[in-house]
Amino acid sequence: MLKPYQVADALFRMMHRPHDNQGASMHNKSGFAPSEGYMVSLQGCEVRWSHNGLGLPSLGVLDAWAHAVVANVIAGDWYYGYWRDEENGFIYLDASVNIASYRGAVAYAKANKQLAIYDVCHKKSINVERLQVLPAHIAP
Repeated sequence: MLKPYQVADALFRMMHRPHDNQGASMHNKSGFAPSEGYMVSLQGCEVRWSHNGLGLPSLGVLDAWAHAVVANVIAGDWYYGYWRDEENGFIYLDASVNIASYRGAVAYAKANKQLAIYDVCHKKSINVERLQVLPAHIAP
């Protein structure tokens, strides 16, 4: 399992790389990024940081967040992550799970009061607020 200081350091470095500056996730044990499925944030593990005029979160802020997540998150497989929303000027730090099916991800997101899921393969967010969970034979 990655130590909080390792997570903070890795996230800090990712945020400063041009190709990762919109967001990234890494597995809590291996440190690898997901390659498929849908990312869904765990309720209560997200932090919003305004980067308009403030710059990126410091290493100290990331370390404190990573320690808090480790103390409060479920056992098992999950991901540390961040993403940047250019529309509202916020960076979101979160702990999330990777769910293989679209239906499962939408249902999990709705049950955990999340606004969106992230499609890893297509590299896009999907707002789930108004979505109905589709039957298996219709879901993409």
